[in-house]
Amino acid sequence: MKLMVFSSIAVLCSSAHADMVRYENTNENLQTLKMYSDLGRMGQTLNITASPFDQPIPGDLPEGSILIMETHHSGGDFIWMGMGRVTTAAKSTNATLVPDPWAGEYISYYGPQGYANGDLVDESANFNDGWRMLHGANELTDDQGVFSVAEVFTVAMAFELSDGMHYGYAQIERTIEMHGGEREIEWHPLRWGYETQAGVAVSIVPAPGALACMLMGVSGFATRRRRSGDDS
Repeated sequence: MKLMVFSSIAVLCSSAHADMVRYENTNENLQTLKMYSDLGRMGQTLNITASPFDQPIPGDLPEGSILIMETHHSGGDFIWMGMGRVTTAAKSTNATLVPDPWAGEYISYYGPQGYANGDLVDESANFNDGWRMLHGANELTDDQGVFSVAEVFTVAMAFELSDGMHYGYAQIERTIEMHGGEREIEWHPLRWGYETQAGVAVSIVPAPGALACMLMGVSGFATRRRRSGDDS
């Protein structure tokens, strides 16, 4: 029961200038994002403004959401990251090179801009519309193919609401296994957050100060629950 209390609440860290909402994912039904497919299979999106237990239904792409799409064509198999309505992701300025079996040369693709714990997401990020390549594979790549992201990576996001532009992030872990010569790649959302005030930067956790703020929020919630129980 205590685990459910921890995972289902939003932790609000307030200051004179910002109200940052952050979530830690412990929802077993959201451990792996189901990919969209060019074959028509419905996928799953991650909404960074919602808790792990209040995520969009398949096919819904609200503001502040991210999706992962797999495509298959003559140039190879690719996995892309897309965004919801009025939402953009920060684009890497460094190209990822994937060999093209038809062109006979390497083709440049761009993944998400790299962010680390403690970094700030604001208007200075390289926000651009469009898809971000996460993985490419064909007969010229090795067994794992070519990734544009690390095993754990953070996506910086900007999305527009009625009061203006908001900033947020999503931290995702990828895993890859080989089964009978076939790759099985999965994408696991770990934590995410956003700034509730328009135009204000958001800090990517777990930076030490932000993590302390998160723990204090959980402790305060648990204390209130215990007192409520005692009063009854």
